[in-house]
Amino acid sequence: MDAYKLVVKFFVKDPPELPADAFVPVFHSWIQNQRVADHLLVDVADYQLVHNGPGTVLVAHEGNFCTDRAEGRLGLQYNRKQPLAGSLADKLTAVLVIALEGCVRLEEEAKLNGIRFGGDELVVRINDRLAAPNTNATFESIRGDLDSIMAELYAGAAVELHHEPHAEKLFEVRIKSSQSVSTATLLERAKSLAALSAMNG
Repeated sequence: MDAYKLVVKFFVKDPPELPADAFVPVFHSWIQNQRVADHLLVDVADYQLVHNGPGTVLVAHEGNFCTDRAEGRLGLQYNRKQPLAGSLADKLTAVLVIALEGCVRLEEEAKLNGIRFGGDELVVRINDRLAAPNTNATFESIRGDLDSIMAELYAGAAVELHHEPHAEKLFEVRIKSSQSVSTATLLERAKSLAALSAMNG
């Protein structure tokens, strides 16, 4: 599959009490210090008034981060906009690394009252209806890569992949692990997987 507009979301566990605009200065500091590797960070947009909307968006040339509140569940979402090298598995791993680095960076931010991400659940989407229509065929074509990646991230724990075909929605897979793992550990494992893939490539 030739798709690169990948989307990954990790969910906040037991969201702390935070001001509505809490993420605005945090994302501005990321821009000031260009804290995201291989990204040109350019702007912050706040959509807190949109019910269950994208929250605060950090805009970059390569991809956007947002404190997404879809379905009433706060999380950090990364939306890739520019092409990535390698196979689909390589691209998925790269996007997971970027998203997890963002999660860990937010967890380390003192202004966010000890925010933590649940390491047992995530959502993967493909924002390309032409390359990845929301069908069972698309799911079967990506399932092997997802199974392999999640087996590494969760060290062999049971992982469920849930997909519902729908002609009017983006392709999406909801992933749930029986094992809760810290985002720092998931990031370490994702980086190791990316490094191994680079060596074999």
